Amino acid sequence: MLATLIGAPIAAVAAAVIATDYKPAAAVLAAASVATCLSPGWFLVGANRPLAILAFEGIPRLLIMAAVAGLLLAGAPLLVYGIGTLVAVIFTQVAVSLRFGQRLLPQLSAFTSGGAIIKQQLPLTGGRAVSVVYTSLPIAIVGLVNPSAVAVFAAVDRLMRMALAILGGVPSRLQSWVGSAPEDGRVKRSRQSLLMNAALGAISGVGFAVLVPFVANLVFSGTIDIVWQVAVLGGAILFAICASRGFGLSLVAEGRANWIALANVLAAVAGVATTFALTGPLGAPGAQLGGLGAEVVGIAVQAFCLFLMKRPPRDATTLRDSR
Repeated sequence: MLATLIGAPIAAVAAAVIATDYKPAAAVLAAASVATCLSPGWFLVGANRPLAILAFEGIPRLLIMAAVAGLLLAGAPLLVYGIGTLVAVIFTQVAVSLRFGQRLLPQLSAFTSGGAIIKQQLPLTGGRAVSVVYTSLPIAIVGLVNPSAVAVFAAVDRLMRMALAILGGVPSRLQSWVGSAPEDGRVKRSRQSLLMNAALGAISGVGFAVLVPFVANLVFSGTIDIVWQVAVLGGAILFAICASRGFGLSLVAEGRANWIALANVLAAVAGVATTFALTGPLGAPGAQLGGLGAEVVGIAVQAFCLFLMKRPPRDATTLRDSR
C-alpha cells in the first residue's frame, strides 16, 4: 500500500504527460496497473493455498476483463479498461479478506514499521527494481537503434510475457511445496524444484517456438510475420527465464536470497550492452540475443552462488527468518 500510494499518482501523471491520445484512459490504466502490486498472491502462497489465487484472483480478473472487452466492442470508451483493472484489484482484496479473516486495511503499526521492513528487504527490492528496468528497456533500445525491428520484437516479447504470466503459477506452487518441507528435506526439495522449473521451461520453450508464428498471426491479425529464427530465440529466452525462476526459488529456500540482487545487476549490464551492440546489425534477433545473454549471465551467477559458495550456517535465527 505504501508503494501504491507513492507509485500510482506518479505513474498516472507520467502516463498522461507521455500519451499523445486518450490521456485520461492512460492515467487511470497506469494507476490501476501499479495497484496490481496489491495482489495477495504471495500471502496465499505463504499460507500454502495457491489454488486460492486462481479462485480469488485469476478467474475473477479473467471474467472482469472479458466483460471489459465486451464493453469495448460495444463502443465503450477506452477508460473502461483501466477501471476494470482497478475493479479486479479491489474485488480480489475484499474477497481474500473476507474468506481468510484478514484485515482489509492493515493497522497503523503496520504502516509505521514499513520503513524497517523495506530496509530489511532492500537487497532483494533493489535487485528486483534493476530486473524490471532491464526487462523493460529492450523495446526502447530497439526503437532507438533499429526502429524497423520494433514491431516484430515487441510482438514476440508481448506474447512471451503472456506465456510467462500463465506459467507463473507453477513457481508459486513450488514455493509453497519447498517452504512446507522439514528443515532436513528443504535442500532436496529445492533442487527438485530447480529441475521442475527447468523441465517446464524446456517444454514451454519448444511449444512457444513452434506455435508463436501462428499465434502472432491470430493475435495481430496477420500484420506481424514471425520468422523461425525469432520464434526459436523466443523459445530459448522462455526456457532461460523459467530456469532462472527455479534458481531464484532455490536461493531463497536455502537462505541465499540476497545474491539474487547481484545476479540481476550483472544480468542487466550484460543485457543492455549486448542489446545495444547486436540490435543494429541483426534487428529483432539481435535484441533477443541480448535478452538471452542477460538471462544466461543471471543463471550463471545464481548457479555459482547456489552450488559453489559455502553454505551459510543455519542457526535458530536464520531458520526462523527463512520461514
